[in-house]
Amino acid sequence: MEKLQRKELEQIIGIYSPWTINDIQLDEEKERVNIAISQATEKPLLSFITKSSLQENQNVKRCEWQHIRFGRYTIFINTPMPDDASVLESASAPSFLGRVNKTYTHQLESLVAMAQAKSLDADATARLCQINVETVSKILEDLSASGEVARVALPSESDPIWRRIVLDQVHVKTKSLPLKLLLSKLKLRAMSGTDAQDVQQAVLELRSFFVQNAQRLKQECALLTGAQKAASSTKATAAPSRKLVLPGTQNKIWQHIIAGRLVVPSDNLPLRLMLSKLRPRFEVGSTEIRQSVVSEIRQFFYKNARSLKRELIFINQVLSRETISAISPGGELSLPDADHGIWSRILREEGFLPGNQMAYKLLLSQLRTRVFSSNDLNTERSAAQKLRSFFLQNQRLMHDELRFVLERASNQ
Repeated sequence: MEKLQRKELEQIIGIYSPWTINDIQLDEEKERVNIAISQATEKPLLSFITKSSLQENQNVKRCEWQHIRFGRYTIFINTPMPDDASVLESASAPSFLGRVNKTYTHQLESLVAMAQAKSLDADATARLCQINVETVSKILEDLSASGEVARVALPSESDPIWRRIVLDQVHVKTKSLPLKLLLSKLKLRAMSGTDAQDVQQAVLELRSFFVQNAQRLKQECALLTGAQKAASSTKATAAPSRKLVLPGTQNKIWQHIIAGRLVVPSDNLPLRLMLSKLRPRFEVGSTEIRQSVVSEIRQFFYKNARSLKRELIFINQVLSRETISAISPGGELSLPDADHGIWSRILREEGFLPGNQMAYKLLLSQLRTRVFSSNDLNTERSAAQKLRSFFLQNQRLMHDELRFVLERASNQ
């Protein structure tokens, strides 16, 4: 069996640069792992787990904190007291450290605070965090005295939610312009970077922003502290919406249905009667009359959507097949022009059209950064033109996104 390397253990625990593991002591009797860390200035003494004694200067004052459990072992982290103790007290201090006069790390404190925010009692919290009730009570007592439960309850920087946000796998709905701008910048950096450190720095910067602006980002913080809600919203926004869509009156599918060129399988008698009634008027009527007939049939579907669900599913399936092949006589996909509101929504609304192509995500992050930075109509129109051109050039790779754009545009 291969030995566990120091760097791998740092990744498991969530220790990141400039901090590094210096030494490790395994106490099997007490089922605890003592890990000595420091800010990297010299090459670490060991590169694998050993049972050797901690090699440390006895004259240097050290801080020690209880951290999370790793299997049946409780991890304790210790480090020399830094010259500037405020590093440990900072709201954005690394989660594997703790406060000078406390016995637990920020991450353990955060886990207890999140459980408290979910109204779990001390016993349930102790079982969840795999610590004793006395430790939970002490942390809750300290939190109550500081009045920082809401801020501390934010997930630590080692929580995967931050990484998923900066990699555009989870979408945070927000009306905060500074947050939108920061998200665009960080996503661009994280997705275009070649080093894992780029992602880590983006995570740290994003969490630090949330910590500093917790009062102004209460809704966004509430989403992040509710892990289950965040996970479900991820699934809901991970791909373009698949909800049933009622096409707009400008969509030619209504003309095909009324004229009988597209037969909608249905045993709904009111629908059959309505089509029989409208068809003669449509065939002999003027343009205005035809438009009126289209409005009537669409209104009929709108009012009877519940009883016509099967018919609506069929119409949506047809739209899904046909929109991608809706080529204009000139050979170009009939996308909405750059002034259409659909492009503005894609640029300004986080998660409106996430997309699955990395090139699309990178372009969208770049364009959003420009739009949010300038807040100028000409800049936004230029961004819309570039986005539209990208869709045209990559239509074979973006069937789902194109279908979404065409369907939404027809309903606006």
